[in-house]
Amino acid sequence: MTTVSPTAGLTIDTHPGFAHRTVQTLVIEAPLDAVYGALFEVRAWPQYLPHVQEIDVRYDDGRYQEFFMTVASETDGSQLRVRSIRNCRPGEIEFFQPEPPEFLKHHGGIWRFTQAAGNPEHTHVEVTHVWNLHEEVAPLVYPATEEASTEEQVTTMLAGHSKLALDSWRKVLTGKGGE
Repeated sequence: MTTVSPTAGLTIDTHPGFAHRTVQTLVIEAPLDAVYGALFEVRAWPQYLPHVQEIDVRYDDGRYQEFFMTVASETDGSQLRVRSIRNCRPGEIEFFQPEPPEFLKHHGGIWRFTQAAGNPEHTHVEVTHVWNLHEEVAPLVYPATEEASTEEQVTTMLAGHSKLALDSWRKVLTGKGGE
């Protein structure tokens, strides 16, 4: 007798195991295949994204990808090395970090790509990040203030990363920056 997990068929952003999430969207004036292809082809990212210094692909069978990405830190320019594992399906790239930043217990997300309504030359892109805080470490890295809780600060930071990524890809694919 086989049993089916109650979470079978869920994507990372619909899985009930995450306490926090942020969703950002953008329409890019480029065809769906071009937009998806740019995000799928990780080896080319250093050519297009100035903060990406190196991509070290460890596995890529055309669907599953594992790589290390070296990026320049936003705060001091130092190098950060991030491991990412992705499941790439038509119209979706699901990812997770098996070794997230110290203030996160779990971190992952999904990119979704659909043809923009009424225009085959435009692509609607949605990126969702999901995470759980490392309850002992997160308040040390992002101490609560009168303006924002630890949770709100992490949400703002990850939403900012998503917005920057979306705008960077729009610029790469269209030559246009954000408004």
